Amino acid sequence: MNVKGLVPESVKHPVKLLLDSEYREISRLSQLPRYTAASTTLFGEVFCLTDAGSFVYGYNEIFKRHIYHFTANHPAPYIIDCGANVGLSIVYFKQMYPDCRIIAFEPDPAIFEVLQKNVKNFHLRDIELVQKAVWKWNGEIDFYAEGGFSGSISEQSQNKTIKKVKTQRLHSLLEQKIDLLKIDIEGAETEVLRDCADKLDGVDRLFVEYHSFAGEEQSLDEILAILKKAGFRYHIKEAYTVEKPFSHLFTGGPDLQLDIFAFRNKKQAISNERE
Repeated sequence: MNVKGLVPESVKHPVKLLLDSEYREISRLSQLPRYTAASTTLFGEVFCLTDAGSFVYGYNEIFKRHIYHFTANHPAPYIIDCGANVGLSIVYFKQMYPDCRIIAFEPDPAIFEVLQKNVKNFHLRDIELVQKAVWKWNGEIDFYAEGGFSGSISEQSQNKTIKKVKTQRLHSLLEQKIDLLKIDIEGAETEVLRDCADKLDGVDRLFVEYHSFAGEEQSLDEILAILKKAGFRYHIKEAYTVEKPFSHLFTGGPDLQLDIFAFRNKKQAISNERE
């Protein structure tokens, strides 16, 4: 019996969602306890994760909203990924540009181990994984582990597990042409960009996740000034805000999070090519 046309519109959409394997898998992951090791085959291979909540959030941002999508002018763009976590961004970049070259930083030892597994499971090549925190000097620093996306070297972190991790000065890696520089380092972005301000000329596109912490001086104006001086235009999207800022009591921790997309305009790019 053909029931097409007999199913009410109010029922069709939920039925379609229930039959969709992606929807079912995201629903399954969303119901898992936070900070519990798990895996998924959403990408065709086994992808390991340390926190289902962070994974679902990142999957929606990266694979559904495509926040890191960019058009390169050659098939093998060079990408520096500061804050690679378990590798969602790496899988996305490799799906978009199979021949891209990536150097990826992740300081949390437990998460770095999972990142290595995922890169191996997906047989990804031209990937250099570095178990260090991106910072303004080479050495060691306290790292506040969270188990998901929010591990940080910022003293404002709400996380309680403290580890010593090695650091890598980003400044020393900016000597060559970089197609995309992604900086998602949970509160350390201003210090790192301040240190790299004189080395951004070779960066074509720059993503920065900006964090503001209650009780601490804000630095969005400084970041934007650095980007402007380096010749970037920028676009800003909300990542974490509150509905009623005037009524909300900020007692500690993050009070604002923004995604900043910095890029060169076409006219300037043409001028640079001619030079």
